[in-house]
Amino acid sequence: MMPDLQIQQAPYMRAPRRWPLVNTLNSRSDVFTKDARLINAYAEKDPATGEYQVEKRPGFAKTPVIYGSGVGQGIVTYPYVQNVGSNPYLGVNYLTLYVSGGHAFSLVTDAAGGQHGPTNLGPVSYSRGTKFQFLGVPNTAGYPSILFGGDNTIAIGSSACYAYTNGVLTTLGGGGTSGFPSNTVPGYVYLDGFCYVMDYSGAIWETVTQNVISGVGSWSTLDFITAGSDADIGVQLARQLIYIVAIKTWTTQFYYDAGNTVGSSLSPVPGALYNFGCINSDTFADLDGVLFWATQSKEGTYRVVMMDKLRATFISTPAVEKQLDLGPGATWYSTAYQHAGHRWYILTNLTSNTTMVYDIGEKLWMLWTDYLNNYYPVIGRCAAPDGSEWHQMGATGNVYQLEADYICPNDYGNIVQVDIYTPNADLGVDRSKCLSQMRFNADQVKGSQLMIRSSDDDYMTWNSFRTVNFGIERPILSDEGSFYRRAYNFRHYASTPMRIRSVDLQVDIGTL
Repeated sequence: MMPDLQIQQAPYMRAPRRWPLVNTLNSRSDVFTKDARLINAYAEKDPATGEYQVEKRPGFAKTPVIYGSGVGQGIVTYPYVQNVGSNPYLGVNYLTLYVSGGHAFSLVTDAAGGQHGPTNLGPVSYSRGTKFQFLGVPNTAGYPSILFGGDNTIAIGSSACYAYTNGVLTTLGGGGTSGFPSNTVPGYVYLDGFCYVMDYSGAIWETVTQNVISGVGSWSTLDFITAGSDADIGVQLARQLIYIVAIKTWTTQFYYDAGNTVGSSLSPVPGALYNFGCINSDTFADLDGVLFWATQSKEGTYRVVMMDKLRATFISTPAVEKQLDLGPGATWYSTAYQHAGHRWYILTNLTSNTTMVYDIGEKLWMLWTDYLNNYYPVIGRCAAPDGSEWHQMGATGNVYQLEADYICPNDYGNIVQVDIYTPNADLGVDRSKCLSQMRFNADQVKGSQLMIRSSDDDYMTWNSFRTVNFGIERPILSDEGSFYRRAYNFRHYASTPMRIRSVDLQVDIGTL
C-alpha cells in the first residue's frame, strides 16, 4: 500500500509560504537606498485573501493629443450647451483651456467629436507659482466663464488673473475688470451665485451681484471678510461641501454663506480653525471635493494633509516627509486623479527631484518617476471630451492620453522601469532557510520578463540579477540558496504590462 505522501510532506510543502511584496513605504535615511518601496507601480489588496498584488503604473500614449508651445502650466475641460447665437457648433460642446509657453489656448470639441482650434488667446503671466488654477462659472451666452491665475505680488496693474468669457480673454484688475482686488492668491470659489477670491492679507472678496451668472466682470470693493484669526499670509482659497476654505501660512479657516445684506455674504463657521496652513499653493489638489496639500505651522512642522468633509487627516509618514524634503523654498507640482478604481494624490518636489504618490483607498505611498528615473513630469490633468484622461507635461506643455499599462505599457514609447523592493523577511522563523524554488503568479505576456536580485545583509549589497520569463505559463526561479533574513528587488524593464499576484516559495527550514 502506498504511503500518504501528503501527510509525509513538511508543513511548508503542504502550504507554501509567499514572499511579502508590499509593505508601508519606509526609509531609515534621507535617500531611498534601503527598506521597502514600490517604484512606478501600485498595490491592490485582494479583499478575499488580504494579500496585495502589484501592477505597473499607467503609461502615456506615444503621440500627444495636444502639442504644447513651451512650459506647461495647467489644463481644464468644461462641457457647455451652445443653444444661442450663430455658433456653428450648437449642442453639447467641450471647451479645453490650457496654458503653455506663456500663452493661453482654447480648444473646442463639438458634439460629433470634431476639434476646432487650438486658438492662441494671447500671453498670460504668473508671478509666483508654477501652475494656473481654474474655475468654471455658468454663462447663459453659451461658453462658460473660466477664471484662472490668481497670483500677483506686484500691483493691481500687473495682475495675473484672467477671465475667459464667450471666447474672449480679459485681464482682471488694473485696467481690466472693475473692482477686482490686487495681490490675489490662487484658487477661486463659486458658491450660491457669488464668485470669491482671497488676497495675501486674507481678505476674501466677492462679485457685486448674486446670481448674475455672467457677472465675473464686476467685483465689489466693499464686500469682503478677512480671515484674521492669525497674522499670517493668504496662500490658497478653496471650497469643500458648502463652505469656503481659507488656507493661509499657519492657519486654515472656514466660512459659510450667511446671506448677510451688509458687507460680505460670508460669516465664519464658529470654532472651525486648524492651526496649520500651506507651504505652497502648488502642493494643493482637489479630487472630487477631497482636498490635499503640504502643510506648515507656526512652529515649523511640515506634513501632508487630506481634508474630507472638513475633517483633516495627516497622511504623510516620516519617510515621506524626509524624502519629499517638505518645507519652504522648493518648487512643486501636484495633481490628483482616479484611474482603474484607484484614487491618487501626486506630489512632486522638483528641487529634490522626487515624486511621491498616495493611494487614498489603499493608504499606501509609492515613488513614481519618468522613464529616465527623474521626477514624474505631470503638472496638470483633465477629463477629455470622450471620457479619457489628458495629462499635461510640465517641461513641454504637451498633453498625452493616459491609459492602464495593458493599453499604454510605456511613456511615449519609452520603457518605464518598475522596481519592487520588498521588506526584509525571515518568514517568521529565526533559522537558516534554504530556498530551492520561487514560483511567480503573474500575468502571462509575451516579451515580459522580471529581473530578480537579493540582499542578505540589510540592503547593503546585492547579488547579480537573474531573469525569469513572464511569457510562459508558470515562471519559476530555482536554487536561490540559504539565508536568515533577505530582501528582494524585483525589476521589470520591458514595454509590456506587468502584474504580479504572488511569489510562492518552496523553502526548507534549517538550523539556528
